[in-house]
Amino acid sequence: MIRILFVCTGNTCRSPLAEAAARRIFADHDDLHFASAGIAADQGAPASNHAQFVARERGVDLGAHRSRVLDADLAAGADLILTMTRGHADAARRMLGAEARGKVLTLAEAAERSRPVDVDDPIGGTLEDYERTNEQIESMVEALRPRLDALRAGAVRGDD
Repeated sequence: MIRILFVCTGNTCRSPLAEAAARRIFADHDDLHFASAGIAADQGAPASNHAQFVARERGVDLGAHRSRVLDADLAAGADLILTMTRGHADAARRMLGAEARGKVLTLAEAAERSRPVDVDDPIGGTLEDYERTNEQIESMVEALRPRLDALRAGAVRGDD
C-alpha cells in the first residue's frame, strides 16, 4: 500500500480537495491510499461548505471529513507528503524533522511543474474561487500519475 498525505493550513479546503481529487482520479488503484492533514488545523473541523460542494459535483463526498493536525505519526505512515505551498513544505520539514524531510514535496514539485506553483487558498472566497482552486489541484493531481506509477513499481520512494 502506498500512502499519500496531502497537507495545507487548516485541512478544510485545499488538502481535502486534493484528497478527493486523488481518490476520484486514482479510483482504480486499490494499492493507493490518500489522506490529508493541516499544519495548523483545528482538530475535527468539517471541510468547508464550498469544498464539500465542489467535491460533490465531482462525485466525491467530503461530508465525513474531519480536519486533523499533521504530526509525526501521520508523517511516519506516509510514503509521500504533498503540500499545497512552499511555506507548508518548509513548515512540515521543520515540524517533522529528518525522518520525514525526504518525502515532503509541494504538490507542484511532485507534479513536475516547470516552476514552483503554490495552490491558491480559497478560504473565505466565493464558490468560483473554490472551483478555480480545485481545477488547479486536479490538474496537478492528474500529473502525479508517473510519480505514483513509479512508487507503485518500487522504483521511487518519494525522495528523488
